[in-house]
Amino acid sequence: PSLDEKTLQQLNASIAVEGLDAKKVAADYLKQKGWTK
Repeated sequence: PSLDEKTLQQLNASIAVEGLDAKKVAADYLKQKGWTK
């Protein structure tokens, strides 16, 4: 699975530590995986 524990931790860190918007982090992740445009 692409959304493993390590990946979730990295995404959560982007949101919590860097203060990034959760929707943007999720959208960027999906784009990176080629699931959305």
